[in-house]
Amino acid sequence: DRGNEVIRKISEGIVTTVVGANSYRGTKPVFEKDKISPAGIYCDRNNNLIFVDKISHTVKCLRPDGLITLIAGNHIAGAADGPLGENMLRNPNAITMDTKD
Repeated sequence: DRGNEVIRKISEGIVTTVVGANSYRGTKPVFEKDKISPAGIYCDRNNNLIFVDKISHTVKCLRPDGLITLIAGNHIAGAADGPLGENMLRNPNAITMDTKD
């Protein structure tokens, strides 16, 4: 739900916000409370929800335990290879995962 800056889950007809403004309970790092602009979403076989966030120039992972971790990007728009914290993305639009995840 990019227009509302959230990611929602639909299960048995019930809609629940899982990432975004209405889903936080004050236990996550500040950057995870920021507005999001989800563009690409992938759920792996371990039920990790991998998503790209255009507004923060990042790729993040929502684990089944509710913790969100940064996978790529450093919240600054750019183009740089390197390890986590140094690599940079600019407005990522989609994500494709290897089926052997």
